[in-house]
Amino acid sequence: MKLLKRHGTLGLGDVKFLAAASIWVGFVGATLLFVLASLLALGFTLASAPWRKLDFKAAIPFAPFLAVSLALVFVGSASLAG
Repeated sequence: MKLLKRHGTLGLGDVKFLAAASIWVGFVGATLLFVLASLLALGFTLASAPWRKLDFKAAIPFAPFLAVSLALVFVGSASLAG
């Protein structure tokens, strides 16, 4: 198992979070959630680049971006439905 683990990959906790979130928001919502979380993470990385060394091999936690995206997609879909 140690040979298969690579640094900088999506952790299993993130996969479980995304699987549970997709039950709430459906397939289309989960796709939107993942894209939005990726864009938020990219924005955070670019916005924080002037204050720290830009290292493309450094890992940042992805779960906070998934959580914010889940809240946005869930509230957005609830406001559209109601």
